[in-house]
Amino acid sequence: MANNGPLKTIQSSNIAANSGRVLKNTKTFENFSYFLGGIDVTHQNLDKFTPYIRGVSRIFLHKPPLFMNKLDSDMTKAFKTYLETGYKSVSGIGDISVEFTTFEGGFAGQNFQTVQLARDDTESVTISVYELTGSPIREYIDTWVTGVRDPRSGIAHYHGLIEKYFNGDGTGMPYGEINHTAEFIYTTYDPTGLALEYACMFAHCFPRRVPKDHLNYESGNRDNVQMDLEFSAEKYESPAINDIGIWYTQNSKVNWNYLDFTPEYNVAANQSNGFMGQSNNNAGTYTYGAGHGEYHSFNGNMEAGTTLTAVSQLDPNA
Repeated sequence: MANNGPLKTIQSSNIAANSGRVLKNTKTFENFSYFLGGIDVTHQNLDKFTPYIRGVSRIFLHKPPLFMNKLDSDMTKAFKTYLETGYKSVSGIGDISVEFTTFEGGFAGQNFQTVQLARDDTESVTISVYELTGSPIREYIDTWVTGVRDPRSGIAHYHGLIEKYFNGDGTGMPYGEINHTAEFIYTTYDPTGLALEYACMFAHCFPRRVPKDHLNYESGNRDNVQMDLEFSAEKYESPAINDIGIWYTQNSKVNWNYLDFTPEYNVAANQSNGFMGQSNNNAGTYTYGAGHGEYHSFNGNMEAGTTLTAVSQLDPNA
């Protein structure tokens, strides 16, 4: 049968305009001998050899736990902002492992194996951050976990939101997985920070513990506190998720050039008394949107509230 179009792989996009932003190596490999016969890095060969360089990755809280956002949107905003800009490491992505089944026979007991299953070994994601004074990270994780399972009673109460729901209070919220789990989008890039090497979604995320070990005392220990926030997770990869990663890349603006740095003061939105008379619309802040997968901007130079799931953003047929 004839090929009806480009092969769809994990390095594909569903949106034509994004095809160049998801890196896919289409070089003619057979015209370069690589390391055989010695290294030749003259210009005639360099186009065939641009190595993968790790170290440029980002994490986005795509969907926060809804009950936490309703309980205290400012706390959720602060947690989301710090997690997305203050993370030290992200780990937990596992390999796809292959399991085999064995057939044995003959007088000599010879055997061979054939493929049984392919399995994604990812079970959790860990985001490491430094704790700040006032313990905002511990406070958020503690409130999140104890609202879903009270450590004394074992009951889910969402810190009063469930009771309000059953009492007919419109500010309440019913119990449900959708209301107390989170989703993250993780992306990694080439050295430009613009071309996507990989994207995945961590879904159905819930903290595996509330970090408190750092609260213990040891004489002479006056060190900082690095918190490893581990979340149970299901990992998904697809061209559609690549497109979401590209959306975040394009809409979460960061000034990468050191010459663009300006020590402006953050002032209230819509004011124009910025540094040295420059117009300053909350410059330098990380705008949050409504917290349901909506617009993010590091420098506040675009309109907040653009919905991520808008048809024009993600539908390849739009």
